[in-house]
Amino acid sequence: MQKSKTAVALLLIAIGMVFASLTSAMVVRRGLGGDWRALPFTALSLGNLLILMASSVALEFARRQKSSGLWWLSCCLGALFLMMQLLVWRDLMSAGFNVATNPSSSFFYLISGLHGTLVLGGLAALATTRAMVATWYWHGMSILWMYLMLLFQWMQ
Repeated sequence: MQKSKTAVALLLIAIGMVFASLTSAMVVRRGLGGDWRALPFTALSLGNLLILMASSVALEFARRQKSSGLWWLSCCLGALFLMMQLLVWRDLMSAGFNVATNPSSSFFYLISGLHGTLVLGGLAALATTRAMVATWYWHGMSILWMYLMLLFQWMQ
């Protein structure tokens, strides 16, 4: 178990470093020119944040109560988060914010897409194991998404 804890801790540190690097690149790029256009954030984006947080809370209760029903609820909420993120992308594209529209949208799609890929991996881990280390990873993805939402709001 100790090896698993260490592995997940190192994984979360590495993920944090990747996103810190992307944050730094985003901040520097924003300051380089006048082509930065703020992305519109809607209630859908906030709702998506709440869905992922609810998933993390359900998972913590599932872990503490050893409840497989709450565990699966957390997995379903995680899948809903991914589906809702696709809707956010669709809405942004409909509003004219595609990957190559401007640097802001490019960073948003890159960062949110990478996070979504990591969430998908977390869902696979949650669906195949009941290990405590899977919950740590999931909570890490939730905290990371809170940070990213704050970052995107600040970069407006």
